[in-house]
Amino acid sequence: WNVRRGLFVYEGERGDGSGHRLQQTIRLANDPSRNETHVRQLTLFNVAFLTFFCAVVSPAAAVTRDIPVVGEASTIVSLVTGTLGGEPREIVIKDQVFSQEVIETGPEAAAKLIFRDGSEFIMGASSRVTLDRFVYDSETGNGQLVMNMLSGVFEFASGLMRPTSYDLRTPFATLAIRGTRLVVDTERQFVYVRSANSSGVRSAVD
Repeated sequence: WNVRRGLFVYEGERGDGSGHRLQQTIRLANDPSRNETHVRQLTLFNVAFLTFFCAVVSPAAAVTRDIPVVGEASTIVSLVTGTLGGEPREIVIKDQVFSQEVIETGPEAAAKLIFRDGSEFIMGASSRVTLDRFVYDSETGNGQLVMNMLSGVFEFASGLMRPTSYDLRTPFATLAIRGTRLVVDTERQFVYVRSANSSGVRSAVD
């Protein structure tokens, strides 16, 4: 800082990576000695304020800092929420989703998630899933996905990992990937599997 007198504007980005900016307008007195004290106090205040502001406004950013990213939301219809570490949030297009996160869609909502290995996961209305575990090495293609489809209707298309890498769970069965795409309805306990070499196999699981 080297400002002697007059009016100037302090502007900077928030520290949570959101790209939002904060602006502070400061008018200095004609006495340079008072200005130095005033600017020094403002600097300390702004640092303290920014630290507090980021901690309060962005709890989700702190929660997800060290948690593996599963993928991102490519399509969102109406209200879709995620809960991770007890912190709920609304999910919008391009938002990342994380291991251990619970994703829920509202009564008239839907979501399409693209996982890091290229898998596609579609959720219908009033659906709920837990992304229990996701590990993926893009260089070797090795990894593991563990996902618990708790309630609702889902469509899943496998990605680049081996079929044995996918552990898809429902309240009525654990599903093994034998094809490339499947549809699950937990209320009807129904599974539809479409492979690359067949038109599809329907299965009602008791």
